[in-house]
Amino acid sequence: MKDASSNSRSFKGLIRGVIQRLGKNAEGVQKSGAEWRCFDKARRYLAADKLSFRGKIVVGTGMLLHPNAAKRAISYSRSSKKGGSGLRYAIVSFSDMHGNLGQQMQWGDYWVKQELTAAITGLGGIVVEPFMRPDVMIHLFGGFYDLPPAGEHVLWIHSHPEKLDPKFLSSYDRVYCISRNECDSFRDRGVQCTWLPMATGKRLQSPGTISERVVFVGNAIPELGGHRPVVDDMLSVLKQNKDVKFSLWGGLYKDLPPGVLVAEYIPNHELDALYAGSAIVLNDHRREMRERGYINPRILDVVASGGFVVSDRNAAVEDYLGDSVPQYVGADELGAIISEYIGHPVRRSERMVNARERVLEYTWTRVAKGLMGVER
Repeated sequence: MKDASSNSRSFKGLIRGVIQRLGKNAEGVQKSGAEWRCFDKARRYLAADKLSFRGKIVVGTGMLLHPNAAKRAISYSRSSKKGGSGLRYAIVSFSDMHGNLGQQMQWGDYWVKQELTAAITGLGGIVVEPFMRPDVMIHLFGGFYDLPPAGEHVLWIHSHPEKLDPKFLSSYDRVYCISRNECDSFRDRGVQCTWLPMATGKRLQSPGTISERVVFVGNAIPELGGHRPVVDDMLSVLKQNKDVKFSLWGGLYKDLPPGVLVAEYIPNHELDALYAGSAIVLNDHRREMRERGYINPRILDVVASGGFVVSDRNAAVEDYLGDSVPQYVGADELGAIISEYIGHPVRRSERMVNARERVLEYTWTRVAKGLMGVER
């Protein structure tokens, strides 16, 4: 049997070994961090049209101290330069201003940017970072943005029209907008603007059993004190019809009855299944978007997923999908539509046939072609 001193030495040896391994791990982490900093600095200097004297020192020092990282930066720079007929595109959006990726993913324009990146790449374009002096800088408007230098600046207006100013628009080489009315208004004021409709990347789902419930996904509007008109209308419907089940995903709400709020957030990749598996999906528009003819892309997403959508009244909905989407004004009309379609899957499907045929044309490839300036 080992004595106490032997056990003590064994325990100390174990601790010493753990400390040594942790030290090696820490050393590896520090080395990895230094290599990343070398790569990041080098690629930023290499992005310039001509490598500056300081840039040469940074890259040269990197080749001596961290050769692998410096070589990767050079390879990165070369691969993102113009190759053949492929132009270099950068995409910026208002959600970029959030340093927290989790916050960015809760903004719609984050997903617009992802879809557009894939579409441009699929068409042979090269998508690079904004600081790399791209041939074309595409701004997904959701707010103002100080644009880095680029061969051409392109604006696509898909939200927050209340922030627009004709003087601001004149700083772009090409301007596109998802609202026909807004395009006409801009042209009347001397700004050349082309209608480029919103798109959807959702795909038809096979949900199996459809839950006979009404759902809505969206946050409360802060300016309205923790409320949102479509949700308030739906809560009024519930008071009149106790048999209807309503499920809500969103944050910032106040005074919700028990059992309505499911969660404050639902991942983007789960939305199509939710839309297809629910009897009715509600949609609404902010007042300024509704008045100026902007469509909420949720409508296209729901239809493309195989769901049935009911929206507040907006002439832009008919512009995209004809009269196939039921629209309402006020809680009474909403209640009447829900009573007509809840529990009637065949009736819902028949109403959506035309919408599902038309939504197929609203692809991200079409948007990408427009913003790239190639024939649609």
